[in-house]
Amino acid sequence: NNILAEMKNNEAALRIVLLNRNLETIVSTENSLSEPLPSIKDAKEALGKNNEYSFVNESGENHYFEVVVPINLEEDVTDDDMYALSISYSLEETTRQIRNISFFGLTALILIYGLMFYIMISTFKKNENLKRAAYFSELTGLPNKLYLEKYLESDLEKERLIV
Repeated sequence: NNILAEMKNNEAALRIVLLNRNLETIVSTENSLSEPLPSIKDAKEALGKNNEYSFVNESGENHYFEVVVPINLEEDVTDDDMYALSISYSLEETTRQIRNISFFGLTALILIYGLMFYIMISTFKKNENLKRAAYFSELTGLPNKLYLEKYLESDLEKERLIV
């Protein structure tokens, strides 16, 4: 119990549980019973191959990431000697960071699209002002000689297409 409590303090884990070969709780850092593994068959298979087994435990509003790690107390490992350590971590901090990153990412996208829209509008207005300066007199606001030439060219083109 003391070793598990010390591990819990060093690991910043919520709960550490020592499990026997049937994945039943032997010792826990919490007095409450730990929830069963979602798939005992998969867990036993992974631990039998000396691999860890991990899953997300959703109990109510709380979400925990649990890792079940095989440990061997003897040099020569037999099924009777197989134990596992289940360590639970809170996903609260991870969820908070995901929300923050999503918020800042969305804010950045909105700013980028707003900037692009502003650039497009200002470019359109600038082009309209350049057309106005090219085809109309600044003094009177009436069409100039260049406008008349373009207008007549377009009329001649329309007549050629009709004929």
